[in-house]
Amino acid sequence: MKTMHAKHLMLSLRLTTALVLLATVALPALETELKPGMDKERRATIARWKGSLASGEQAAIEKTLAEATQQASVAFGMSDWPQAVAETAAKEKSPARELLLGHLRQHRSLINEATRKWINELFKSDVLDPSGEQVRQWSKAGNEGMTAAEKTMTQAAEAERWSALTGLLDAAARCGDKRYLPLAAGYLGHANGDVSKAALRVFKAHAKGLGPDLRSPKLCRIWWLQTGKALFKAQ
Repeated sequence: MKTMHAKHLMLSLRLTTALVLLATVALPALETELKPGMDKERRATIARWKGSLASGEQAAIEKTLAEATQQASVAFGMSDWPQAVAETAAKEKSPARELLLGHLRQHRSLINEATRKWINELFKSDVLDPSGEQVRQWSKAGNEGMTAAEKTMTQAAEAERWSALTGLLDAAARCGDKRYLPLAAGYLGHANGDVSKAALRVFKAHAKGLGPDLRSPKLCRIWWLQTGKALFKAQ
């Protein structure tokens, strides 16, 4: 019995010693990876980028934004970079202003909520999602808003501003207002693939309770014309 107890004690001591040694060897390496070097390098990079923004030179700004896009995880890992871009955009005129805001919109999903709110306060509007703000305003305006939405989308289509139209349809999908379904239906199966897919996303967001055929934009359009439109009106 004593021998067995002694064996267990020795095993326990060896295990504890091994864990202590592992901790002593592994932790410094982990701390080296997480601590100063990376942070110092990032600060230097952000400072260099900010300097380019401050220069006001279009070519330098374009080059810096392209570099920041390539290193998006570094640029948007903290709030300092998006705030610097927003502050510069607030002082600039177009086209530099739109270039800077376009950079922020491109990486909107990487910007944390607090920083988004800070940027919106700076501009007194949702500059990171202008289409979303427009769509929400139309919703608040009731029937007049829906009429304005239809007119704006039609004008965008006639002018072949496909990215603007796609942005409005995507905003309608995020908005939570089912009244955008009839507008989106007109773009199901559209010749422009991005527009057609965006219209389908509106149906995926708002028409599930009606049982639409969401396998493709064209099939969804057929369903809408045969069944969905009547079901929507009956609601």
